[in-house]
Amino acid sequence: MPVDDLYFVRYLLQSTQPGEGCIFWQEADSGSWRAEINGVKVSLFHTHEMGWSGLCLSLSGSDGNPVYIEEPKPSSFFGRRYRQNDQLLLAEAIRALADAISGQCHSRRRRALEEPEALREALFRKVLFGSP
Repeated sequence: MPVDDLYFVRYLLQSTQPGEGCIFWQEADSGSWRAEINGVKVSLFHTHEMGWSGLCLSLSGSDGNPVYIEEPKPSSFFGRRYRQNDQLLLAEAIRALADAISGQCHSRRRRALEEPEALREALFRKVLFGSP
């Protein structure tokens, strides 16, 4: 049975939550993030088309061929109405994933600004001794 887009995005969302084994996301550019999961490069970024802006998830393996999961486009110009309930659920999940990733990156950035000496020491130790 194939894995559907909604299940996969919800898995990423759950795995991004704080805790042991959480996915480590990094900011790539303004408004885009990347991670590597089991050798698969994953990125989340904003996409813009005529009259619409949404989020897109990209996955690529060692061959470099990407697969995309795009936030569904609403069926109305104003508001968030979709043709099918599954489209609404996928759009909400992708937006929740973006919020969780942004929060994770913001939290790390804030910690680095508040505790620069602790960050400096941790990086020195990692380079010198290979341990965190």
